[in-house]
Amino acid sequence: MASINKADKEVTDLLTKLYSLQEETGAKPKSSAADKAERAKNVSTMGKGKKAKERGSRFLELKSSIVDKLKVVHGLLQEQADREAGRVRVAEGNNP
Repeated sequence: MASINKADKEVTDLLTKLYSLQEETGAKPKSSAADKAERAKNVSTMGKGKKAKERGSRFLELKSSIVDKLKVVHGLLQEQADREAGRVRVAEGNNP
């Protein structure tokens, strides 16, 4: 299995908590913690059939897109913080 990065681990943890909430509200039958963690790791195989797999892969694409956008936003925030702290010269930043 490929190594799990921080974002994947956080998503897996959140999905595991979601499964627990669904069980507590009675929406899903009870299952073990290991079963919930395994389902969260295998998001692309949730459900049965071709449609479920397509939806799972769309979820993974969306997750990747969100993570990429958050990285860009984080970089922009860091750049702005550097500018405000005076650590960026005019030639290094975007100066219109």
